[in-house]
Amino acid sequence: MAAPLPGAPIDWLEKSIVLPDGVSLLRLHPITRRCKGNDEAKVSYLCRKFRGVQSDVEGLPKSEDGKADPLPGPSDSSNDEMRTLMKSRDAQLDCVPHLRWTLQSEQPGGTPVPGGYVTIIVMSQIPGSSLEEFKFWAMKEEEQQLIRQHFCQNFR
Repeated sequence: MAAPLPGAPIDWLEKSIVLPDGVSLLRLHPITRRCKGNDEAKVSYLCRKFRGVQSDVEGLPKSEDGKADPLPGPSDSSNDEMRTLMKSRDAQLDCVPHLRWTLQSEQPGGTPVPGGYVTIIVMSQIPGSSLEEFKFWAMKEEEQQLIRQHFCQNFR
């Protein structure tokens, strides 16, 4: 199990969520964080089913410092991520995570960017080694790009 990342949790998000199929998930701790400038931040959380374990990814399109205007809807990368997860689920591939549920809504008042957009993506736990364990983000850009190309070929 990955160790929690240091830093303040995103306390304005609910600690638990009930999916439409009745499964309840409890958000435990962040396992990855990634920012794309001031437009988008993404946090991956390890979640636990009330009976079992599940992985939950929350994409939080927002201004990191609150200076940029809020996005009018989900980011292109969040939409692409959802489409890719749907394709893997529909193709019944067992080597990649599958989309379980999504929620897209505007950030409420009192959040980092009121009026900004929040996309919550719940997916099955990723099989095999995580990108963090694989040290993907420490690889040279050329190596990352090669892995991305091979990954994308599976969804064409």
